[in-house]
This record gives sequence, C-alpha cells and structure tokens, in this order.
Amino acid sequence: MRAPLFPFHGIVGVALLVIPLFPAPAQPAKVDQSGMMIHDIPKEEATSLREAGDSFMRQFSGSTSFGEYQAAFESLLRRDDDDMERTASKAHELAAISRAGLTSADSDIGPPVLGKFTFAGSRKVGPALLKLAYWRHHRLGPMPLVLAFTKPEEKWGLSQVGFGGDLAGPDLEACWVYEKPVQLARRIPAFPEITASIGECMDSLVKGKPRTAFETLVKKWSGDAPDPTILSEALITGLENARDLGPVTGYKFIGTSRQSDMLCRLVLTLRFGKKHAPVSFRFYRPGETWLLWKVSMFDEATRDLTDQTVTTQAD
Repeated sequence: MRAPLFPFHGIVGVALLVIPLFPAPAQPAKVDQSGMMIHDIPKEEATSLREAGDSFMRQFSGSTSFGEYQAAFESLLRRDDDDMERTASKAHELAAISRAGLTSADSDIGPPVLGKFTFAGSRKVGPALLKLAYWRHHRLGPMPLVLAFTKPEEKWGLSQVGFGGDLAGPDLEACWVYEKPVQLARRIPAFPEITASIGECMDSLVKGKPRTAFETLVKKWSGDAPDPTILSEALITGLENARDLGPVTGYKFIGTSRQSDMLCRLVLTLRFGKKHAPVSFRFYRPGETWLLWKVSMFDEATRDLTDQTVTTQAD
C-alpha cells in the first residue's frame, strides 16, 4: 500500500541553474601498487573549493534582496572567471532563480534565519567533479542548496547550482551520518528527550490512541509553527487509511542518524499483526529550539529504512 508523505514543513523543489555541466575530459590517474586506478581531487584544491563555498554561503544566507543575491553569486563566479560581463549575466540569472525559489519557500518553511547555514558534506566523482551540499536555515525548515564545481581543463569553475528538495535533495540525503543514540546524544543534547517523545507516541499508538499519540508529539515539538494541527491530522488520516493492516500491535527502533548538529532522524517499524511498515521522524534546529520537521510513513519511509541496511558480502 501507499500512504502520502507528511511534511511538517517540507522542502519546495525550485530550480536548477541553467549553466550547463560540461563533462570533464579524462584526467591523468595515479596507479597504486596493485595496478588499480586511483582518481581523486587534490586536498588543497578541495579545501580551496570548500572555502569558496562557505564564503558564498555566508554572504548568500544573509541576503534578502535581489541585489544582495546577485552580489553573492558574482563574488563566487569571479573567483574563477575574470570576465566581468559574463559573470554579471550569470549572477543576475542565478539571483532571479534564488529570489523566486526562496519567495515560494517562505510559505512552507518560513522566512530565512539570516546568516545561518550548515555544511552537510561533499560528494565527488573522479578528479574533476565536486559537489558541496548545504542547508540554508529557515524558521520552520531547512532549504537544501548544492554547489557543483567541475574542472574541464586546468581550472575549477562553478557549473551547477541546485535549490530545493527535488534537485538538491538527493545530494543532501547522501550526507546522513549514521550513529547510535548514545553517540548522537553527545552531539545533540536534546536527542534523549526526542527519543523519549517518539517512544511515548509509539506507546500510545499500541494502546489504540492515535489522536493522543500524534497530537501530543506535534504539540511538544511544533515551536511557533502557525498551524501545527495540519501535521497531526495528516498523520491520523494516514494511519486510518491503513486500516486494512489492522491495529498497531508493536514497534521497533531501527536506526538513528544526523547531519551536523542541526538535523536528526529516527527510523522505526510499526507492527500490524504479522506485517511491518516503516516510519521515520526528522527533527530540525533552526536556532535554540528543536522542531519536528518531517514525518514519513509506509512507502514514503522505505528509503529511510533501506538506508539502515547492513550488507554482508558473500564469500
């Protein structure tokens, strides 16, 4: 069966930068003693790109006007391109995309928390493609943003920018750090309280009290959301749509993960008689207070459950 995704404050897919991504030509590869080819980005080059990305995000996350967005992109583009007219044109285009996307996101994840962002991780393919994944903080949910750099010849340059869950989301999903609860608690002091709240919610479900379960959880972790009942009602409806599975008879914690110290995720399975179904909870900290940001159930939580898979290689 399939149940809908229940975003508390979901991510809006926005747009992808229209600067084309040119495939990089083959690069000379190192060879280790076993004869296996080794492709990698020199550490100093990766560090330089990360510094450029962080510098851009500091400026971009503090921007609110078209001119400020354009200035942030110009600073990043001119790092590797001294053609003033070309960089100004590209920066103007990117500023327009940013303003449109972030304006539409305001209704879903609230206004930005100016100057706040989090680096989630980097992804690379061979020696000539590096992606830097970031979250821009908003009051009710984070906005994913990915900067892609390529090195078609001897010089690195910005080739793509992805905004929103549809475009930047897959790269951000790859950046989860899987840790046990005791490890997460060292980085996230509120994590034991979060885990206890989820346990209480699950206990209420087993007792046949879904409204109490979800309303109590959402109320505790809704922060200053304008209408937290939207999520609790969606969760209640989702569970009601699964009546053919029977009542919830138990649950099990499967795994926990985090991104930096501002996002954490708990994955569980619900037991319906002899069948099981996944559910995952994501919490977000835009400032000092943690919020329940997103809940996925059934088919929509399968990806989170699959991510917890432990593979044993055949002999």
